[in-house]
Amino acid sequence: MNAPLFCLVLASLLLAPAHGVDPPAFKNFKKMHTYNDRNRPFDCTQVMNNVQMHLTYCKPCNNVILGYTTDITPLNDVINICNGQGTQQGHNNFRSNTNFRTVKCRLQNRNAVPPHCIYTGTIQSSRITVGCSQYLPVHFETC
Repeated sequence: MNAPLFCLVLASLLLAPAHGVDPPAFKNFKKMHTYNDRNRPFDCTQVMNNVQMHLTYCKPCNNVILGYTTDITPLNDVINICNGQGTQQGHNNFRSNTNFRTVKCRLQNRNAVPPHCIYTGTIQSSRITVGCSQYLPVHFETC
């Protein structure tokens, strides 16, 4: 193999994401804005305390995308917003072409710290806007 071809192959292997490994920004998006526990109905207080254990404060507000008929997030539908099922709104923001069911979790006890944060949730159905990178959602326009 000649040197330029070898360098090209090596660069493509180093720059390509590993199969099955989520980029960190997408992994964080999933942690903060999706729900996939089939054994328990969604609960803002329980979910928010779990996802922010590493923080020294309680987030005042966070939106989570739920399923259409269950609490399980339809992750492929959310990803598809970045891949043709959304309308571009600026550089890398896309607004969904269809409604999603979301829950807005709002902090009730402002002086608490995780895992003692108490949240109430308000469910709504509307189009959502996500920021996309590498065809994956990495930011949710929320609260």
